[in-house]
Amino acid sequence: MRPAWPVQPLGHEQGGAPNGIALIYDERIGPVNFAHLFTLLRDRVVAVGYKVAHADQRRHRCPTHSETIEKIVLHPLPTTDDTTGPACCNQQFGQVTLDLVRRETRPVFMRLIAIPIPDPIFTAAPPFDELLKLVLGCDA
Repeated sequence: MRPAWPVQPLGHEQGGAPNGIALIYDERIGPVNFAHLFTLLRDRVVAVGYKVAHADQRRHRCPTHSETIEKIVLHPLPTTDDTTGPACCNQQFGQVTLDLVRRETRPVFMRLIAIPIPDPIFTAAPPFDELLKLVLGCDA
């Protein structure tokens, strides 16, 4: 029996916890629904206080196939947190990136990655699992 959804943890923060996931395409969802999931993830990240800072699509041609990567970079809306002393910029989960990778026209996987900014002018970022709870509505 196959798992409910093929997911791969990606990268690691300093504490060893993953800071991203790859959702592997599964034929059971279909290519159109997979693309809708990509849009839904973007909308849910925006709903927790982010804005789309950049979006693009790039095509790379190899000798045997072409690959398309659709990328969305999201930044937290600027707010300050002065509950811990001097006002710091609230980075929430850091910069969030969504990628949808297709080979020819078929989806392969999508990535959701949060990269906290390790600078004292920013608040500490919560664990990536907290972002997953907010965006996916479940425990990671």
